[in-house]
Amino acid sequence: MTQIQNTVAEPIDKRSKWSYCFGGVGRDMSYQLFNGWLFTFILLTNKITLQQQLTLTALFIAAKIWDGVNDPIMGFIIERTRTRFGKFKPWILIGVLTNSAVLMVIYTSSMYGLTGWSYVAFIACMYLLWDFTYTMNDIGYWSMLPALTSNDNDRNSLTSWANLLAGAGGGAASIAIPFFTAGEFTIGGSNIIAFAVIAAIICLFFIGCQLLTFFGVKEKNLAVKGIDDEEKMSLRKVVNIIKSNDQLRWTAIVMLIYNTASGVLSSFMTIYVYITYGYEGSLVTIFTVVYGIMGAVPMLLFPYLSRTWGRRKMIWICILTAIAGYALFFLMGFISGTKGFYLLAACGVLINFGQVLFYNILTINISNSVEYNEWKFGTRNEGIIFSLRPLMAKFGSALQFGILSVTYAALNITKVTNYISEVENGVFQGIYQESEKATLIAAELKTVDPSVMLSLRCVMVFLPIVFLLLAVFVCSKKCTIDEKKYNQIVRELAERKQAAESQE
Repeated sequence: MTQIQNTVAEPIDKRSKWSYCFGGVGRDMSYQLFNGWLFTFILLTNKITLQQQLTLTALFIAAKIWDGVNDPIMGFIIERTRTRFGKFKPWILIGVLTNSAVLMVIYTSSMYGLTGWSYVAFIACMYLLWDFTYTMNDIGYWSMLPALTSNDNDRNSLTSWANLLAGAGGGAASIAIPFFTAGEFTIGGSNIIAFAVIAAIICLFFIGCQLLTFFGVKEKNLAVKGIDDEEKMSLRKVVNIIKSNDQLRWTAIVMLIYNTASGVLSSFMTIYVYITYGYEGSLVTIFTVVYGIMGAVPMLLFPYLSRTWGRRKMIWICILTAIAGYALFFLMGFISGTKGFYLLAACGVLINFGQVLFYNILTINISNSVEYNEWKFGTRNEGIIFSLRPLMAKFGSALQFGILSVTYAALNITKVTNYISEVENGVFQGIYQESEKATLIAAELKTVDPSVMLSLRCVMVFLPIVFLLLAVFVCSKKCTIDEKKYNQIVRELAERKQAAESQE
């Protein structure tokens, strides 16, 4: 496909580009620790009953939904923010500092001696605080992206690198957390100590990377003069923007479906590996490395593939690649032992390659809906529009978590995790020697019926396939801004601005 050059928008300066992109490294390390590992942390460090597990599930889902609904409100607040640092940076800074404090309280909680319903109440409160503080940073950070450039080539590159480096941060956390919290390399001999140490390190990275963005990015003013700056915003206007922008609305729906699908396998993977192949975090690390590499490769290739194929053709290619990976993953699960594990990990190459390409396309689509909004209605509203990205991520995460917890309850996985947490706490309290831990846990894992793990693998594979097919069908039918259409919109906006300036 011949590339259409965008000649009317200014390029982004290198300092701003890299300060922004590297800012995402610590953010996604922090997000991965919380969103990817909180439930595993709870299950493997605390004994909870089935009723307590389902209560936490209901509370977490409600909190995620509320926090998602609250995202456009945060976008609305950002739109009204006017400071000498700009409208995004103040919330980036406040969010990272407060969120890091909350994260440390959560991941040292197993040392406090809280148990039972008191622990459930504590975690519920901390969860709400984490969501509230992270939203400030998250909306501020991602809303800044479309405000940095409207040049199509620069936006492709900026989006690709921002997602790549954010993914690298999340991947680094995913590699380190299991490696140092389960098995022979556990920090302090018990995951109670290990999680606290890792949380402290990640919080330092989070703060440092976001300070880089705060001080290194030169925020541009791409607002429409006389409209964005002078027109009063209201909550009704927030709702109207979402309702009237059809491209934003359909992209958000596809993002919800995709976010639900893409996280199902990874959310189950740690416990699946521990029970099937042994309580050894290095195995999860190996899978994460293979899976993560195939998250980085499509990020690097995305600008080239976008120019070669075009985003419409890429949608079907990447989804079919992911589905092939899922099908092979299911079949490789019948092969036991170390060989089976490595074949299973290899399937992650296809799965993540396809999923990450699709995610990049969706990020570009939601970025382009900013100019589409300006083209149709005369206002950009980056904060409001980009608030739908984390909104759909949180709704998708809520659905994932519901699937995860209900599946664990139905298959009685909590019986196994309760035993592991009892042994881990026993080591922390000096009841067991560290050398006894592996033997005790291995004996418990052997009692799990193979049919339980087959049922678990069916959920991990077939649910994502169904959701991904639905996502690509909706996207191909309803999300209509391709490269040609986007460049046409940008040219017309430039002509309007030139005409307005000539009349002044």
